[in-house]
Amino acid sequence: MTTAILTARFHELLRKCTHINMSQVKQIQAHLTTSGLLFFDVRLLGRLFSVAAGDLSHAHLLLSQIPLHHKNIFFYNILIRSHSQTPTPHCAISIYVLSLRAGLLPDSYTFPLLLKACSLIPACPQGQSAHDTENRRVKFLFGMVLFTSCICYYDHRDSVEF
Repeated sequence: MTTAILTARFHELLRKCTHINMSQVKQIQAHLTTSGLLFFDVRLLGRLFSVAAGDLSHAHLLLSQIPLHHKNIFFYNILIRSHSQTPTPHCAISIYVLSLRAGLLPDSYTFPLLLKACSLIPACPQGQSAHDTENRRVKFLFGMVLFTSCICYYDHRDSVEF
């Protein structure tokens, strides 16, 4: 079977996996690893990572195994989003810092996700800092998405004055 056919089959399998248990994710990952496809197709790796993010410890392990030339902000955004949906939203800030240390630039998804996590943390000055950084960096390049995220952040902080 050719690499293209195998890759297409794994893409289809992972696309159908909306409610999959981690045992199945690990089996798919094992097949991808032994077939040499895991790091062959970055989109396939991204799809696996998205599914694996249901188990944050496994997603962190998987991120640590991704070669540097395959790492991109997409993987970090998934972890930031996942942590903002758990009782540990402060971990999203650590993930953001790791992405910066890896030399990755935030994209239009990063700051809204980060602001959401910050809004869930009592007395979190990092939200204001992220807003200031993003404002200077892109001069509102991302427009309404960032604006809406900022309103939600400041609303959670009771910092919106009319």
